[in-house]
Order: sequence, then structure tokens, then C-alpha cells
Amino acid sequence: MRVFVGIRPPPVVLKALGEWSAKLRGHWSAGAVRWAAAENVHLTLRFLGDSDEQAIEALRHALVALGRQRAPLKLSLTGLDAFPNRSNPRVLWLGLAGDLGELSTLQGQLEERVQELGWLAEERPFRPHLTLGRVRQGQQISLGDWVLPPPNVSFVAAELELIESRLQRYGVEYHTLCRARLAVD
Repeated sequence: MRVFVGIRPPPVVLKALGEWSAKLRGHWSAGAVRWAAAENVHLTLRFLGDSDEQAIEALRHALVALGRQRAPLKLSLTGLDAFPNRSNPRVLWLGLAGDLGELSTLQGQLEERVQELGWLAEERPFRPHLTLGRVRQGQQISLGDWVLPPPNVSFVAAELELIESRLQRYGVEYHTLCRARLAVD
């Protein structure tokens, strides 16, 4: 199974993101970006890739234990940006503000747990974001042409999710395998 650990914003935030990204789409030529479905937008804390059932079961227990050590996080949406950079955008994303120090600590503790369970260390630095879409190969776009302020919404991240990513012909399906509540015991 292809899995990752993430945080999904609540439905009210996903609805606002869907409406906002629909406005963005109108500023670009059709087909320039493969937009993420609003219901699939999430904050990836750790991509794990192909994983076997035994490792996933051990990770479930580790996530529940980790969740009991952490309080919920208050997050809000900030500006639009791109990977690798704005002059050569390939991945369009929305930044986050709020309890970012606590979020980084949580992600660091998660990284320790997954390494203890046998996954290799993540080489890229953690950059909290919500992916909105991917620029299709061969498309040249400029972020300066359409940067709109994001919806003014905040939310509480109250649980971690272990999510299976299933690639389909029509896109990606996400299936939650485990939820771990963030609530200090």
C-alpha cells in the first residue's frame, strides 16, 4: 500500500478552498494545471510510499501514542506559492500560519517514530503547505498574473490520519486507514 501521514482540514475549509481555487482556474488557460479536488487537499506530514501491512499496523499504534502527547493545533491559510519556485512553478500550494512551531515539533516526532519503525529518513526539509495543483509539463505560467488572497479561514487540526493513496485512471483516491486524535492525556 502507498501511504502517508497527514492532516485534513475540516469540510468548511475544504469548501472555501474549492471556491477559491475555482476563481484561480479562470485566470489560466484550460488544462495548464491539474488541480487537486478540494476534498483531497491535505497537509502531508510524512510521505511513506509503498508499505507492507505489518509496518502499517506498527505505525497505527505509534500514531495513536504520538497523538496522546500532542495538543490540537490552530492553523490558518496564508499566501499562494510554488515549488520549486515562483519563476518555474511545478507545484502550486497554499501556505499555513498559526501553531507552526508546534506543528514542526509534531512532524519531527513523527519522523523519529517512522525511522524507528524502519522507514528511511526524509531528506527534504518539512515545509507545511496544502497542495492545490500541479502545472502540466510544457506549460509556462507566471504566478504574478493571478495571485489572489486566500480565503480568510482558520481551523483546528485535531487529528493525524494514516492515509492510503490509490492511483486511478481518473485521479487519486484517498482512504483513511487510521485516525489518531491530538489530545494530551
